[in-house]
Amino acid sequence: MSERHGIGGDPQEALRLAERVVQAAEAAGAHEAEALVVAGESALTRFANSEIHQNVASAEVYVNLRFVKGKCIGVASSGRMDPEGVRSLVE
Repeated sequence: MSERHGIGGDPQEALRLAERVVQAAEAAGAHEAEALVVAGESALTRFANSEIHQNVASAEVYVNLRFVKGKCIGVASSGRMDPEGVRSLVE
């Protein structure tokens, strides 16, 4: 999980992120809101001539938001979890 997003493998931090997104959606006028936080890590090591040739690792955090206002439903997702990214997701 990505340290840059502050999740760091902590399920409680992922829950706090989801709560922040839902609160931002409600502040923007959503009657109902649902946030799903998906975080994961992946790594790949390539070998050549029995030696490590390339090692790549990545960590991702994504939030999917369902925003309900009246009879309208909007769905959006983002990989940006900074305050500007959350604002942009809610808009």
